[in-house]
Amino acid sequence: MAEAALPLRRQQTAEEILEPSPLSKLRKRIFKNYSFLIGAIILILILVVAVLAPVFEALGLIQDPYAQDLAKRLQNPFWHEKKVDPDHVFGTDKVGRDYLSRLVYGAQISLLIGFSTMIISGSIGTVLGVTAGYFGGRVDMVVNFIINTRLAMPVFLVAMAAVVAFGASLWVVILVLGLFLWDRFAVVMRSITMQARDLDYVKAARALGCSPPYIIVREIFPNVLSSLTVVATVEMANAILLEAALSFLGFGVQAPTPSWGLMLNEGREYMFFSPWLLALPGTCLFLLVLAINLFGDGLRDVTLERER
Repeated sequence: MAEAALPLRRQQTAEEILEPSPLSKLRKRIFKNYSFLIGAIILILILVVAVLAPVFEALGLIQDPYAQDLAKRLQNPFWHEKKVDPDHVFGTDKVGRDYLSRLVYGAQISLLIGFSTMIISGSIGTVLGVTAGYFGGRVDMVVNFIINTRLAMPVFLVAMAAVVAFGASLWVVILVLGLFLWDRFAVVMRSITMQARDLDYVKAARALGCSPPYIIVREIFPNVLSSLTVVATVEMANAILLEAALSFLGFGVQAPTPSWGLMLNEGREYMFFSPWLLALPGTCLFLLVLAINLFGDGLRDVTLERER
């Protein structure tokens, strides 16, 4: 019997050796998902440029985004047919500030607002959604009432009113957007938690006498994290677009802070004579939001349980 069982054990060992590891499977899914790759590459490039902006300025690769030179106002970019200043490859704005440096530092503002808003709104929405989904009953009714109240309030108009009341600044915009963009987190996390609370591993933890906070943190939250990351990327892109819209209307980041939305506002009066003043920040905003959406869409396909 021992000799007959020996070839079977060898065959099982060989199959285990030939089976790809989980890391290898994950790598294969990543490199097959072009949406994830393209979004990640663009997002990493923008992130690196934004983080290293002070280093580029110290090395002389870009100039001070706040330095004005009225003698060089509205200089043409390098692709223009007319005379171009080599010190300003992307031209200058209406007060002579270097447009390339303002675009680079504008990426910092957009990413800061996107990440900060995502953290604030994600924390609020996740706590409310997971609490309502796990406990149900009256807790769920109260959270649903809060969500419906929030959905009845138009974010853009409330943000404009808050900025007028408390003053327009970078941190006011971040706080207002963070406090009003949590509803999607709450709705998604509530739905997923309601499904997860009836699964066998949660029932087993409950039968062993584990406390609700322990079950939520150790059993439920790790299994809904992939869906949370997808919602986070969508809300991050939404926050960046809302900030750009507020800044364009004059209710967001104020001058002279380099914001892509504010640059669109400053360049709109020259749209027929210097269209690149609108095209450059608009293209940067488009690429950043596109990269975040592609990354989030690809992340869903790579990490969600049904794709494993």
